[in-house]
Amino acid sequence: MVRTGKLRYSRSNSFVYTDPDVGDYHRPISAGTYSLQVSAAGYETLILEDIVVTDGNLTLADVELVESVSVDISGTVVDFASNSAIDEAHIFVSGSVNYHTTTDENGNFSIDEVLSGFYQFIVVKTGYTTHLADIQISPTSSTFDVTLAESQAESFETVLPQNWVSTTSIGWDIDNIGYDGEQSIKSGAIGDDDESAIEIEVNCTVAGVMTFYKKVSSEDNYDKLNFYIDNELIESWSGEIGWTEEIHAVNAGIHTFKWEYTKDGSVDEGSDCAWIDYVIFPLAPTPNNSDTSVVQVSSILASYPNPFNPEITINYFNSKADASSSLKIYNIKGQLVKNISNLNRSKGVQSVVLIYSPYLYTPVIKRSEG
Repeated sequence: MVRTGKLRYSRSNSFVYTDPDVGDYHRPISAGTYSLQVSAAGYETLILEDIVVTDGNLTLADVELVESVSVDISGTVVDFASNSAIDEAHIFVSGSVNYHTTTDENGNFSIDEVLSGFYQFIVVKTGYTTHLADIQISPTSSTFDVTLAESQAESFETVLPQNWVSTTSIGWDIDNIGYDGEQSIKSGAIGDDDESAIEIEVNCTVAGVMTFYKKVSSEDNYDKLNFYIDNELIESWSGEIGWTEEIHAVNAGIHTFKWEYTKDGSVDEGSDCAWIDYVIFPLAPTPNNSDTSVVQVSSILASYPNPFNPEITINYFNSKADASSSLKIYNIKGQLVKNISNLNRSKGVQSVVLIYSPYLYTPVIKRSEG
């Protein structure tokens, strides 16, 4: 019997430990449907789905864990474009037990005596997009080959890109302090009880991690840099913080990322601002340049030429009239560069001509009833 184990509830993201003497557990929790993850050192992690909790009733969820076996794992990390080996890539295998190694000059890695079970598998190499995956390690699943694409980092070395949008009256702008290169973006000069925010909408074409470097100089605990994903506060920082990297998991799909510097009602300390630099979003190695998101009755038919300079024609199809469609154009970094509403609502094949800077783009069309 497992005397001490850790149980995590997915919907509430809370956890509890089993009793060390008898192995039981209990957790007051709101009514709802949950996933239950049970892990203990030396045992394979178990996940129970769709556990229904109702008000006023006791829900029993007994589990039996299988003892882990030792497995030697290995793999190779290569460059997507050239298929050449990537050396000194960091390999992290994170679960009930954590493991770490780096690739050799041939891009190979190996870790001996890894306990079988479910893990988060992360591959990190400077200059490349981080690889993140959930894996199961077992005697029949022990080889993990990875292809990394060069990152499309935003380091703000020219002007502020137009798809980075300030959402407050006093916005962010380019500053001559940088983590990567000589420039970054800096929050605006604001007074007490004010805020300065900037955001960007990104089509994250794969699940993975987004990373950025931040620097803060403010009144500790009161004037803060806040970071949001899809309007959910992820983390806050204050005080004197030098350039440090932040890493956050992101699901595939369209997301809004926002950085907000806020001040309380009094006291100024330090430079009274925040900076961000070298921002990387999770993107597939090659963008999908033809058919993209097809939603019910409206779809992209063709986009030509792509890359385009300076004009592109995008054809799309409405299967019935009065289908209100919008067209969003994302660049190779997954960043929104154009949003067109009120497209032609007539039934059949329609087209729109855009004039824009030369680049490789991915069009995405969405349809709603009008």
